[in-house]
Amino acid sequence: MAEAHEEVLTRLREIVIRSAADRRQLPTERELCRQLGISRTALREHLQALEVVGLLRRDQGRGTFLQSPDGVALGNLLDLAMVADNVQPDDLMYVRRVLEREAAALATGRLSPEIHARMTGLCAQMRAPLPAPQIAAADHEFHMLLLQCSGNAALRLLGATLSQSLHRSMLTMREFIASDRRAQLDMARAHNRVLEAVVNGDSQRAWKEMDHHFTLNERIARRIAHRSKTTAHDAASARVTA
Repeated sequence: MAEAHEEVLTRLREIVIRSAADRRQLPTERELCRQLGISRTALREHLQALEVVGLLRRDQGRGTFLQSPDGVALGNLLDLAMVADNVQPDDLMYVRRVLEREAAALATGRLSPEIHARMTGLCAQMRAPLPAPQIAAADHEFHMLLLQCSGNAALRLLGATLSQSLHRSMLTMREFIASDRRAQLDMARAHNRVLEAVVNGDSQRAWKEMDHHFTLNERIARRIAHRSKTTAHDAASARVTA
């Protein structure tokens, strides 16, 4: 039974790939059932699984279309895979570091005036005394724009998926940064240096500045862990003396 299920998925994947090379529209449900040798109910279950992760879009009366995957949905799936395979956020952050160093180098000299202006504004937001969610949103958009400007679709997709999966831990970091003015300014300056290197067309410096940015992330994460441990210790001591 499992082998038959895998065979259907493999054949459906081949059909989806052919659709991507053609006009991004899948054959009708009747035709798909004929090609795959399955019932319409079984077909809809398979299509719904692809729709959930944002790979397919069904338009009433028009058909089923292939579309760019949803980073949020893929990030949620990655969360589940991390739990199942005991993957730690630090492991994902390392992969993100590797990807974004290359993205920064590839993006050098590729920013349009509009994107440059937008990223400059995002750096200003990261310096401003704003609530943590707004700082996190500015940070996220900065990195997504950089991935987009790399010109590499795989980097953009993988980076967006990793960023979504790491969203909760990054928000914790941003809450800490928003409460620590020195850390906030250090992080904003790190983003500024990445942007300067990219705009100036210096790929080696862009790579190094992005690497420095993630080193700074690690230092801040250690400070958060130390503060949490100290707070927990103080709370335990207070309960003992109460």
